[in-house]
Amino acid sequence: MSFTSITKMRLTDWYTVLNNTENTFRCVAYSPTLNIFVVAPYNSTDFLYSYDMINWIQGTTDLSPSRSFEFVKWIKELNMFIAVKHYHSSDVNNDRRIAISYDGKHWTHLNYSSNFSITSLVWASHLNKVITCGTSTTDTRFLHSSDGLNWTEHSPVGTTTTWFRDIAYSPKLNLLATASANLSVSTDGINWIDNQRPAGVSQTFYAIDWSPCLGMFVACVGNDSTISVIKLVYSYNGYDWYAAIITHYFMDIFMMYNG
Repeated sequence: MSFTSITKMRLTDWYTVLNNTENTFRCVAYSPTLNIFVVAPYNSTDFLYSYDMINWIQGTTDLSPSRSFEFVKWIKELNMFIAVKHYHSSDVNNDRRIAISYDGKHWTHLNYSSNFSITSLVWASHLNKVITCGTSTTDTRFLHSSDGLNWTEHSPVGTTTTWFRDIAYSPKLNLLATASANLSVSTDGINWIDNQRPAGVSQTFYAIDWSPCLGMFVACVGNDSTISVIKLVYSYNGYDWYAAIITHYFMDIFMMYNG
């Protein structure tokens, strides 16, 4: 089954295809080049892959246990999947928090030992780099890589935010944007500007993405009982944000289009 045929299925009909209480997965990614889906393990220890999202096959990895992965993404410019994971002091493989795969089936862990969690990543085409964001109780760091193999650590400049939950990129604007305690933007991944929130929105933002079809960033507010109707905010330029009136909670958001 191709990705095109999957998108034509009715999204009102949902089916359980992985039902194992010992296996928890927080992220899924698709490669149009390989026509393959992958899920990265969180409480599980196995990477899985599928050609139809129904039948799943266990992948192989150079490291066991392999878990706590928060995000996985296909980077078409590098022809590889990149997965990133949380930092846990009890994790015996804490120094291997980036994993890569060229086929979605065989995974290799890279040595990276800094003690903060990596939560998301994106390809910035005008910088020709992958950029990750992360979280920490005291500070935060971004990682940059032009090949997915060698990574350089940077502390963000110009922001008061100490953790970043998600990151997105607009090729139209050549602009990076993050979801966190603030809505921050950057043109180089190092120097950041914290933007003013829309009126009436004081909660943390959990996810952000760029829609090429709509030409806008969209960010979602996490589950907070003190907020009644404003759950999404949007921006056409990354600097000026507006509130959308929606009555459901969102913990994640992503934009997909086939083209």
